[in-house]
Amino acid sequence: MINLKMVISLLPLSLILSLALLGQGEDSQTILRRMEARVDSLSDFSTEFVQRISYSLSGKRKSFQGRLYLKRPGKFRIETKDYAFVSDSHTLWVFSARNQQVTTYQADSAPPSLNPYSILLDFRKEFDLDTLMVLSGSEKRTIYLQLHPKDEGYIKLLEIWCDGGDLLPRRVRYVDNADNLVDFNFQVIGFDQGISDSIFSYSPAKGIEVIDMRRRDER
Repeated sequence: MINLKMVISLLPLSLILSLALLGQGEDSQTILRRMEARVDSLSDFSTEFVQRISYSLSGKRKSFQGRLYLKRPGKFRIETKDYAFVSDSHTLWVFSARNQQVTTYQADSAPPSLNPYSILLDFRKEFDLDTLMVLSGSEKRTIYLQLHPKDEGYIKLLEIWCDGGDLLPRRVRYVDNADNLVDFNFQVIGFDQGISDSIFSYSPAKGIEVIDMRRRDER
């Protein structure tokens, strides 16, 4: 079973050796306010990612590659060869290539694990800060955040690594309520690109089974 001590043991050596290095006279709250202002200024965000999952019970590990898009207010799209999660902020579409099935939900019923927008652009609304550290490497600074959810839910512990220059996330890792460890590493980041709203809608291909959970939610 994954616990907090195990998570801490997985942190990079540079983090362990750089505990509480808050440079250039800034305290953690000042840095946090700058990060929040930077995130609030974004109109959209996109990145390629590598996702790794370590399953607590089986000990198995899986790895995926994919693409992530975010746009204000509340729109997101995650896609890999096996699945897609798409939301226009009102409806959430969850597509499974294996099952050839798409399930639709009310967007506000999506748990944080299916809502990267709440983790990356609205994390302060959903989570409280435990730790903020500035890691000074040989080439650049990295800002590390450790947070816990304000309300008990799917995610037990959230960690975010941000570039110390542009203050945007480069890595996100969380422990879910089954003690699985989910790790995203971001590559080829883009922002304020004017991403089309059409990216955040989903039309099932012919032959795909559609399950509409919105009707059940309204009961």
